[in-house]
Amino acid sequence: MMLSPIMSRREKEMINKNRFSILLEQLLNTAEIKQYVLAKHLNYDTSYISKWLTGRMLPGEKGVDDVLHSISDCIIENGSQEGLQLIAAGYQIQDISELGSAIYDQLVIEYNYVMSISNLTGYDVAP
Repeated sequence: MMLSPIMSRREKEMINKNRFSILLEQLLNTAEIKQYVLAKHLNYDTSYISKWLTGRMLPGEKGVDDVLHSISDCIIENGSQEGLQLIAAGYQIQDISELGSAIYDQLVIEYNYVMSISNLTGYDVAP
């Protein structure tokens, strides 16, 4: 991949991101949820959420199912109505009550993908 000598800060950040961190950031931004809201909902320090969003870290494998369910719940419970409608439209969901399951399923897919690439490459978190 050829990198432009002049890159924005955002472009540089995207190089180090993985699919899980990109998805999580998109969901939080679209739902208009701040990192500290998710941290409070999960009872985590905001530094963990920040590391997930920058791609430097993933939720730990132990208990990840509960964490991903909690992330989905937080988005549903705290997301703006407009943001949730946008996310539902993106998942082509008509019934908003199904949105939590769709978000959870996508988080699982991306988490498992990143973990499988990580296991293949030997890196802790694969971009």
